[in-house]
Amino acid sequence: RPPRSTLFPYTTLFRSFAQSLVAQTTWTVPTGAPLGPTIALAAPGDILQLGQAHPPFVLDKGLVLLGPSSIDDYGGITTLQIPAGQSAHLVDLLFPSGFIWPSAFGHSVRVSGNATFEDCRIFGSAAPVYGALDVLSGSVALLRCEVAAIGSSMAVHVVDGILTMSDCEVTGLPAHSGTHPHTGFLSREAVLVTGGTLVVSASELRGGDGAHAAGFGHPSPALVNTGGTVFLTDSMVTAGNPAWLSLGSPDILGDARVARTTLNGLPSPGVLTDDSMVGMRIDAPLQLGQTVTATATAGDQLQLLAIVGGFEFLAGTYAPIVEPLFGQPTQLAALTLAVPGAGAQVNWSLSVPTTPTLTGAGVWLQAIQFDVSDIRASAVVGGVVH
Repeated sequence: RPPRSTLFPYTTLFRSFAQSLVAQTTWTVPTGAPLGPTIALAAPGDILQLGQAHPPFVLDKGLVLLGPSSIDDYGGITTLQIPAGQSAHLVDLLFPSGFIWPSAFGHSVRVSGNATFEDCRIFGSAAPVYGALDVLSGSVALLRCEVAAIGSSMAVHVVDGILTMSDCEVTGLPAHSGTHPHTGFLSREAVLVTGGTLVVSASELRGGDGAHAAGFGHPSPALVNTGGTVFLTDSMVTAGNPAWLSLGSPDILGDARVARTTLNGLPSPGVLTDDSMVGMRIDAPLQLGQTVTATATAGDQLQLLAIVGGFEFLAGTYAPIVEPLFGQPTQLAALTLAVPGAGAQVNWSLSVPTTPTLTGAGVWLQAIQFDVSDIRASAVVGGVVH
């Protein structure tokens, strides 16, 4: 049985947060209505309960957007520009691809500032220069999300800032020979990192497959890193399938640290096995009256491991912690302490109270483990209560 030792009861965790909550307003947006007017009226921290479908939007404040809802692709680009000190949270949204221009090339979600996506699906990109999801700055978390390239670009592009993902599936663009030389396109990677930091746990990344055509046939790596920092734990990374008479591809192109991760593809000289990294996942969203279990996977150092929690979605770097830490260190609660064996799992269960005022509240969990000379931090999990 995985070791566990609860130090900070979840009831105390939520009670302390509920006492500090400022009254939030919930806005109901009718199906088909643009979100802009409601966003303009809402205050940071407010909740928007969305209808079945809405056009793409610009979000310029820290709001909670609750689905299920489809952001129908009439314009192709949704932009998040979240001011410093605020966080936006998107839950159960679909960003689909369509059948006519520009939606035939799918959606592009571009993020500046702090934002989280839970149980969201993002398909395609509106132009070759955009990914389906572009992280331009700030701290961004993907939890139980699916992102796939449809148009002519990568699925996820980390330009700067921090992207952490857990229990996600990201698929690169498959090559397409087309019916005319100008309609074909090359395969692309699932994730491109040109700057910033990527932390991945319990996820699957797959590069775009090749096609049976000269000039378009080669597959792509699952991950390409040209200028950032990459940590992967407890995941599967697979290069795209080669087509007939085409060459295979590396699973990862560029530098990356991996632990307990399956690599399927040609070997990559930039990959460093670092089994002291700690992994993290959560088995369900935070819903009122439900119980969820967070699971940390220990590194190989047989050192003290803690699952910590807090309410602030804001990442920072704090030496000697190697990976980004979410929340102020002095404001994090130690929820569980253990000294597990190498690769062992540590569980902590959380029962969400049936308190309506908790709707929209964020709870963020990480696993922290001491290394010989450093401290390792996992991907962030948790979410907003709904």
